[in-house]
Amino acid sequence: MIRFFRSQQPAVLFIFPLIAMLLWLPSWNSMSIYGTPGLAPLWDFIHPLLIKLPHWMVALLFFTITTFCAIYFNLFLNRFEVIFRNSYFPALFYVLLIASSSYFITIHPIQLVNLFLLLFLNEFFHCYKQPHPFTRLFNAGFFVSLICLFWLPMVPLVICSFFIHRLIMYIFIHLFCSSPLYFDDKLLYPKSIGIPG
Repeated sequence: MIRFFRSQQPAVLFIFPLIAMLLWLPSWNSMSIYGTPGLAPLWDFIHPLLIKLPHWMVALLFFTITTFCAIYFNLFLNRFEVIFRNSYFPALFYVLLIASSSYFITIHPIQLVNLFLLLFLNEFFHCYKQPHPFTRLFNAGFFVSLICLFWLPMVPLVICSFFIHRLIMYIFIHLFCSSPLYFDDKLLYPKSIGIPG
């Protein structure tokens, strides 16, 4: 089994939806849709639309999002060589971790936050390889603001990402890429955070 997930064959990617389906199946019909107002402004907008859809369709949608996040998380770690050897273990652990908690086997805004968090990290990691990563920084700030609008307790992430942005802009890009940073470029990330709001 370990050798199977350690292999580089793309056929392993088709196993993750099956594993997630087996783990989600016992609670498939009893999944509830999170609906506490006040903590998630965008979720409060989407929630009435989700209630009108058939329950199986909403569950299938969030099952697809979770499976996509597992595969994208694995591809993200392999692309940026975060782990020493490329394998499919990160996606397996992601699926097992999500399925192990009853909090995650509900239709909850945290699942969308996970998706946007992966997109945010992807844009942020791309900043290291570009001398002028202003589009990437703008996209990263936009995803952070969407994260906060889907789940307000994630607002500390905005504060932390702002300081990480400063670290990347001043140390990595300025020193290693020797690209001049202008005043408008320094404000690009904070501007992009405020766009969805």
